[in-house]
Amino acid sequence: MTEKLRGFEPQQENPRLQELRAKGDNVTAEEKAELTALGKFPDKKIVWTEEYSVNVAEIDEQHKEFLKICNELLDFVGNESFTDEAALILVSRLGDYASYHLGTEEELFIETKYPDAPPHIEIHKQFREKTKDFINQARDKNIDTKKTVKEVANFASSWLLDHILIMDKKYSKWFNDHGINGKK
Repeated sequence: MTEKLRGFEPQQENPRLQELRAKGDNVTAEEKAELTALGKFPDKKIVWTEEYSVNVAEIDEQHKEFLKICNELLDFVGNESFTDEAALILVSRLGDYASYHLGTEEELFIETKYPDAPPHIEIHKQFREKTKDFINQARDKNIDTKKTVKEVANFASSWLLDHILIMDKKYSKWFNDHGINGKK
């Protein structure tokens, strides 16, 4: 699924996609992430559910804030007060928050000596690079900023859901076993 997100290329005539789309709103969190990754769940706000929890209160709160910013981006596109300058500020805010959040995870990897940290950090690096590309697009006066903002929101929310369900869930037990846990 991660490969599909990197290129953000929707697939056509995919039997699995047809099966998931037929479920409508009755999809699980994992299926929603899959649909989003395929580009077929665009422009919909993501609602946090406990399925996304990694059983680490600090990280769960950060994931909620990350999704909130993605949802704000989607709202902003339809807002009458949309400006390119405000769009750049909001896209930059997402990038800044993502860096803060990913940095928090990476600090916990070091603190707990998480054995799967290197590939996880590499995926974080790729996300940071993609975010920088989006910020540069938002700055470019020759690119449709509204389209860029929608793409940022859809990409970031799909990436985050995919990342939580596939990568972050792997560290949940490790962190809990090393004293990092708790629900608020």
